[in-house]
Amino acid sequence: MYGDDSIQRYGLKLGPYPECVIPTDKIEARLREYPPGSTQPKVVLLGTGSYSPVHRMHVAKFHLVRAYLEGQGVFVAGGLMSPGHDIHVVLKLAEKAIPVADRVAMCRMACQGESWLGVSTWECHQQGFVDFPSVTRNHRKFFDEKFPEHHIRVIYICGADLAIRCGLERGLNDLRVAAVCRPGYSMGNMLEVARPHEPGDSLAYFYVIETDQIEDVSSTEIRRRAASPDGRHTLEELMLPETADYFVKHMETRTRQQQQQQNARSCIIS
Repeated sequence: MYGDDSIQRYGLKLGPYPECVIPTDKIEARLREYPPGSTQPKVVLLGTGSYSPVHRMHVAKFHLVRAYLEGQGVFVAGGLMSPGHDIHVVLKLAEKAIPVADRVAMCRMACQGESWLGVSTWECHQQGFVDFPSVTRNHRKFFDEKFPEHHIRVIYICGADLAIRCGLERGLNDLRVAAVCRPGYSMGNMLEVARPHEPGDSLAYFYVIETDQIEDVSSTEIRRRAASPDGRHTLEELMLPETADYFVKHMETRTRQQQQQQNARSCIIS
């Protein structure tokens, strides 16, 4: 399978997440709050990525998009983090990859205190890597079948860099996108060339959210800090306390395992 050799090369115990769950409890609660007689379009926000690990900016991005869309007259029924498949994460991060069970656990911790955010394991449950357009369309199909009377649309949220790289402003068939710019980043004239609204549809195909209200945080910086005992004490600046504690324990366990593997190889060679 695509990427299996990389998993074996780094000796990582990875694979599909065992359970396929698209949670709907918080979405159902939000739908009960839909104003009677309203014509607001209903959407669920979906964000894919490695979440390796999840951090404060991931959560803030969902809140920013929700606030922006509600200001545009859109009813946001929920938001879902969708951690990527282990194969994709290994190819991207090599030996620094975090197994999907740990990534899902940390994402769930990050969403625990949120009344409208959850974690979907559909993507990481598949037998291999699935790109974000297919992930988005499969979630939309799920909501069409689960809530046929609500006509829920799915808006894929991503960073401006991905939107530019993939040309998402021009539309990707039926994909709807909200691109969030990191502080100091500009989308230029992308809205001017964006795919127009469909006649009679108030929901756009492409939204741009520019903000300086969130700190520029990256999983790369978190992994760098976590690599040293001194840096681990500063992780709560970038992560929620519960996820930071979990991640530190994960790193300590990985360090012990790597040391044991190194000792075992040394014994074989000697």
